[in-house]
Amino acid sequence: MIYQQNKQTLYVVVRGEGVTSGGNVEKTTDKSPKEDAEETKQETSKNKKTSNRVKMITLTHAIATTYGIGVAGYNYAMGDIAGTTGDKNYGDIVKRNSETSKDVVDVLIATTMGAYYGSRGGVVAGFVTAGLSFATATASKVNKYLVRDREYNIETFKMDNEINYVRSRANINLTNGRLR
Repeated sequence: MIYQQNKQTLYVVVRGEGVTSGGNVEKTTDKSPKEDAEETKQETSKNKKTSNRVKMITLTHAIATTYGIGVAGYNYAMGDIAGTTGDKNYGDIVKRNSETSKDVVDVLIATTMGAYYGSRGGVVAGFVTAGLSFATATASKVNKYLVRDREYNIETFKMDNEINYVRSRANINLTNGRLR
């Protein structure tokens, strides 16, 4: 048998953010639940601050975006050298020299970013990730130049073979007067 002694009323107010419950709830204000929820949200949002990590990630992305836009603009300006001077070889030389400088800056940026993100785990982790980032970026740039060198050697080999084939077909010697 159930005895009902000290009967209490339980009010459950459901809001957009969750459930609030309480026993013996009495309304002391004349605000609607929606107004009360907005007031509570404003109070908590004033105390909320953006973490330093989010700020730094945003800053690093802004720096990377600015750097990317700068490099794109610089490449566009370098591409116009051949058009303005009429000397394609000069334009190629300037592009190669600027690309070498850009590669050095890329390695430095990768090392710095690795050190920063690694430093979140401590000083030792910062040095370790800086070293790993440096090694990765350097290996990538070395690979780029080795592949370029290999392709140049292949093209040179093909041209030399073509020249030797044409010479052999022309039967060049010192007696027939065809040596130029």
